[in-house]
Amino acid sequence: MLTKMISIPENVLIDFTGKNDINIRILEEKFNIEIRMKGNEFTLISEEDRKLDLSIRIINGLVQMIKEGVVFGVQDFENILTRFSQKGRFKEEYFYYHHVVKTFMSKNIGCKTLGQLKYVKSMEENRLVICDGPAGTGKTFLAVAYAVKMLREEKIERIVLVRPAIEAGENLGFLPGTYLEKIDPYFKPLYDALLYVLGAQKVEKYIAHKIVEVAPLAYMRGRTLNNSFIILDEAQNTTFNQLKMFLTRIGIGSHTVITGDNSQIDLPAASRPGLKGIKQILQGIDEFEFIDLDYKDIVRDTLVQKIILAYDKFSKNSRNNSK
Repeated sequence: MLTKMISIPENVLIDFTGKNDINIRILEEKFNIEIRMKGNEFTLISEEDRKLDLSIRIINGLVQMIKEGVVFGVQDFENILTRFSQKGRFKEEYFYYHHVVKTFMSKNIGCKTLGQLKYVKSMEENRLVICDGPAGTGKTFLAVAYAVKMLREEKIERIVLVRPAIEAGENLGFLPGTYLEKIDPYFKPLYDALLYVLGAQKVEKYIAHKIVEVAPLAYMRGRTLNNSFIILDEAQNTTFNQLKMFLTRIGIGSHTVITGDNSQIDLPAASRPGLKGIKQILQGIDEFEFIDLDYKDIVRDTLVQKIILAYDKFSKNSRNNSK
């Protein structure tokens, strides 16, 4: 048996090992090694030198992420190690924690996958970003977080949150209540992200002063949005003409992020989805980038990864059987 030693800084030791050393057990299982701990000294044991080298690199990378403010839940820790086992080799970029913004509780928000890193960098470098990816990849959450960052840095004057409401038809009339009460259920994911970053008091203040605005997609027609960060969520449920209309609302000094999941289109069969084909239509335009996220970027839960893969497999089999 081969052994190697590594020391973990004492100020990050508890965060690294996890409650009841759960993270150590996960490391052992994922990489088929044995880890013996004595204080902050770790002895790694394996029959393969390659596994020991890989494990030490991973441990050093995880320690660096903790130093930079990442708080690992069990699920976060396991997700990262799952991506390593899928790749089968070490990549330095996995441990490049790209900070986005701090919450009102001083918690760091940043990238947890390579896809998320590419997504955030795209928002930094372009005025228009379109992101297609499955549920749980953080595409909406990171867009809201980056919008708050730009607002705090006074690079924009307001945040505009847009969604196609009530399936794709946006028929708000039959619901009881005021305009805001009618649209509230459809903006919950965006509200939740704002609340996490800004806190309830700040969100209420910003909405009252029109610093944060929420609106169904149909209400965008005829407007020009200057000096704003505009987020269109659930864009897979926009039609071709609706998305074209939305894109022409972008004004001077504005940044726009469009998020959606082309695998979950709820439009009537006869409708032409706006998000499909948009990459080809807009390619070649300066300050635009299209980002594809996939199941490897899911940070919500490993179970969600498995569900997405199962649905993808079922869809492919169905298409093959219909040929």
